[in-house]
Amino acid sequence: MSFTKKRIDVTLSLGTGTFGESGASTVTLTGLRVQAMIRAVPGDSMPHAQVRIYGLSLSMMNQLTSVGLINASVRMNNTILVAAGDDEDGLASIYDGSIKESWGQFEGMPDVALNVIGVAGGAAALKPAAASSFTGPADVATIMQGFAQAMGVQFENNGVNVQLSNPYFPGTTLMQVKACARAADIYYTLDRGTLAIWPRTGARATPDIPVISPATGMVGYPTLSSNAIQATTEFNHSIIPGGYVRIQSSLTPAAGVWYVSEVIHTLESETPNGQWFTRITARPTHAS
Repeated sequence: MSFTKKRIDVTLSLGTGTFGESGASTVTLTGLRVQAMIRAVPGDSMPHAQVRIYGLSLSMMNQLTSVGLINASVRMNNTILVAAGDDEDGLASIYDGSIKESWGQFEGMPDVALNVIGVAGGAAALKPAAASSFTGPADVATIMQGFAQAMGVQFENNGVNVQLSNPYFPGTTLMQVKACARAADIYYTLDRGTLAIWPRTGARATPDIPVISPATGMVGYPTLSSNAIQATTEFNHSIIPGGYVRIQSSLTPAAGVWYVSEVIHTLESETPNGQWFTRITARPTHAS
């Protein structure tokens, strides 16, 4: 592991107005002791974050406590953004989602923390939306791009070319995304502010396939099962759910290109010998 001072920046935005849609009050927390666990998988299990932030003032703890997605009213703009890295290589975004829960933990005073639970697509899972209906053949990528626009996120199509006949999707926008993906038999994820889709026999495109090897910070050896592999490496934000990863190892069955089905970042900043790792679960390419 490179010996640099690790940094995790957390940006919290709290919606204003009755439903949190008339604006947001935003604060970026930097230079603090932070513990973050980010888990991202393709499909219906939305990426989620568990973040603990130390060193906040009591007034800020009071402001940020109990500002979850559901409290007195549904607040659509309560969000958490997490970026990680160091001053040498810069920071990279690793999470973008709605705040599900937020509370202060005071039992260990004076070492107190703000706990934040985030879930991607939380607002889109709750906000009422008009049903989507189409007459005749309808292009799935075009439909999904419309859903991305409705959710206020970017869109990424990785080779999906599917037509549906007279599709009809009721429910919230996220419910419609899930229903469309099932009807088209494709994969999707809502990852760091982007709705990405790809065929079941494909993967998300990246400029280069990330490499996990002893030279890039792999911890120990990969663990193999009958249909999957797990490996831990020094934090690597380039590894994405639904993408490919190349494992280089003297364990011959582990060496090669794998499809990433789960990414877990476990990170600590302002902590001597803190965790700074990425763990993946992957399977053979083109396996369903």
